[in-house]
Amino acid sequence: MNLKEQNRHSIPAAIVVVIGAWVMIYYSIVQWETMKPVPSWDLAIFSELAKAYAHFQTPIVPVKGDGYNLLGDHFHPILILLGPIWRLFPTPLSLLITQDLLLAFSAWPLTRLASRLTNQWVAGGLGLVYVLSWGMQGAVAAQFHEIAFAMPLLAYASVAFVERRWGAVTAWSAPLVLVKEDMGLTVLMIGVAVILTSAVPAWYRSCTVIRPGGRGADGLDAAGDAAGNAPKDDAARNRRRGLRLGVGMIVGGIAAFLFAIQVFLPAFNINGVWDYGLSSQDQPTSPDALTHKAMVVVMLILTSGVVGVTSPWLLVVLPTLAWRFLGSVEFYWVWDNWHYNATLMPIALGALLDVVARRRAHGSYVADHPVRQVGVDGRAVMGRSARAALASGEAGTAGESDVDGPRRRPTAFPTWLTVPMRHRFVVATSILTAVATGVLTAPYLPLWQATNKNFDPLAAEAKQSDEAKRTETHRVAVAHEVIATIPEGATVVTDLSLLAYLVPRAEVSWAGTSGPDKEYIVMTPTSANQWGSSDAAAWGKKHSKQGATYTLIYNKDNYQIAKRDG
Repeated sequence: MNLKEQNRHSIPAAIVVVIGAWVMIYYSIVQWETMKPVPSWDLAIFSELAKAYAHFQTPIVPVKGDGYNLLGDHFHPILILLGPIWRLFPTPLSLLITQDLLLAFSAWPLTRLASRLTNQWVAGGLGLVYVLSWGMQGAVAAQFHEIAFAMPLLAYASVAFVERRWGAVTAWSAPLVLVKEDMGLTVLMIGVAVILTSAVPAWYRSCTVIRPGGRGADGLDAAGDAAGNAPKDDAARNRRRGLRLGVGMIVGGIAAFLFAIQVFLPAFNINGVWDYGLSSQDQPTSPDALTHKAMVVVMLILTSGVVGVTSPWLLVVLPTLAWRFLGSVEFYWVWDNWHYNATLMPIALGALLDVVARRRAHGSYVADHPVRQVGVDGRAVMGRSARAALASGEAGTAGESDVDGPRRRPTAFPTWLTVPMRHRFVVATSILTAVATGVLTAPYLPLWQATNKNFDPLAAEAKQSDEAKRTETHRVAVAHEVIATIPEGATVVTDLSLLAYLVPRAEVSWAGTSGPDKEYIVMTPTSANQWGSSDAAAWGKKHSKQGATYTLIYNKDNYQIAKRDG
């Protein structure tokens, strides 16, 4: 593919990435600066981890409990990459923006592949539906989680799968085991998908095909020889390679999973076990459980354009769905929030594009053209001798039948004009289904709130001339006063509202897991419900194991700071 073609397919991908990043980062910045209700303690946990890595320290995270080593919580060694980021930008907001960039960038390879398979406009639409999909939006609203690092890996692995580049599939999949312990099972299923695709001719054919004769295409040398015939042994060799690498991923995925849950995590866990294994008590109890789970499955199928269920690649979602549906935590099951659906998105779009590629591959059968004659969007591919003839002024001797020459990368796809109508109909319907799903569900998703004029109350109140009407501005200002009152390096216990905000300057604990006798106690307007008290000094004295007393040093608009005496 020459530079012009590369740029042509990169344009829609770049636009999608920029739009996705802009929307996500805008949401994250407003969410952070306006101090909107915090969805969980996770951002504070990962911020303390990043802070520790930035100073080459063991990730002790007081938010989870005094002396809690996060290496025993989940297996996520890839998060060591957060250390340099925190060192440069010591704020939890840097983690939010890092996640936004990773999520947005994952659209790059998938959109470029969609452009090569269809056209720029269709690819742009699919890319936007992907980057603003329900799984992505839930992850952004739930703030930072380690799965952000899995998104580009899964996207590139999906593209390599569609192109039948098994070595690349393996290379992009292997680092997934460093993201989280359950990703070892995802790698296992990727190996299963590769084996099935290599073993079944109808699934293996993709991207390029040759003339009728039963020989399939592959990513090694779909160009064929000087006569225009794709070598049978190249296809067979690639399929054998797929079987070997698939088995390797199955074995490696199982080994990584068992190492994480049986060796690594128990070694660092305070109780010597893996905390997230299923037990007899971890059974769903909600009467709406089945409805929630069915909704996730339906949304996943629709996002894959329905036809995605015929791709072996969609099997990769099974481990994620299994541990979620077998767990008893209700927010594991929802489709419209939280981060648990994010990793399903590149797999669903990859499955859709896999089917699109296989359907399009039927085109060269009808046209009876050697694949080297058909390039991206049906343009004729000029062979080596034809280019030489043009260079020597003998253009008249070169024609479309001249198909010799080196293979081009990425593999060319046959033109849609030669594809039977039934295949074009299936592809068009599936793409429209995926796009319609994204559009119709948009108003029910978190990022839709950004369309509300009151989404950024600080910006809206900045136009108010009456100070009394700037209630949100005043609330945020008071919260920042509270944060500034806490000395650098102090130990402090607080609730979810200010948990992450205090991490850059203090050793922060959560009221629900903290040990007693911290230097400072910070209460917010929501603390009474969480703490069972509205008096920070009285709460500190009541829970002290050393008989410590506390003095209230700040009390404004239901924000309180109590300092330990002595």
